[in-house]
Amino acid sequence: MKKSTVEEYLTCPLCLDTFRSPKLLPCSHTFCEACLKDLVSNHPSGKFPCPTCREEIQVPQDGVSAFKNNFYIKREELQRARDGSYCSKHPKKEIELYCVDCDALMCVTCLVTKHNQHKAEDISEATERFKTQLDKDIERLERCVGDVQKHVQLVTQEQQAVKDKHAALVANIRNRQATLKAAVDKYTDDALGLATQHHH
Repeated sequence: MKKSTVEEYLTCPLCLDTFRSPKLLPCSHTFCEACLKDLVSNHPSGKFPCPTCREEIQVPQDGVSAFKNNFYIKREELQRARDGSYCSKHPKKEIELYCVDCDALMCVTCLVTKHNQHKAEDISEATERFKTQLDKDIERLERCVGDVQKHVQLVTQEQQAVKDKHAALVANIRNRQATLKAAVDKYTDDALGLATQHHH
């Protein structure tokens, strides 16, 4: 059965499964952290081509886990779980929890059987936490954009000031040229006039 657009959006292009710990590459493509680790293990140079766009990506010093989390996908995933999705391991159980240690969504049975030593949060709490983080990131980005716009405005003003100074300098030189030319012409006329008088 064909996946919906939302399901495709939440699917890792490498493992073709729902994202687990989605990591955002500098080229804006997202993959599971585990998938990226597998990929990087085949590229000991510390650089690898993005599987989607082939752009060469440098692995951070602290490894794949240091790539940014894709909070957009994480929030969408949590929202869908909060809206009543079912556990992939226990299809009759609703997903109600988020395992912080594994960065995974789970039902109560998963918590008891697989994640009993892990830190777990209610999905609503996790969603709010990701939303807060996302809002902070957006706010920081907006501040950066504002700073860039101010810088561009200052550079534009400085460019205009330089153009104005240049135009004023050119006008000044042309005025001096015209004054000098008029003086030379007058001197030439006067000299020619005197020479004509002496000739007579």
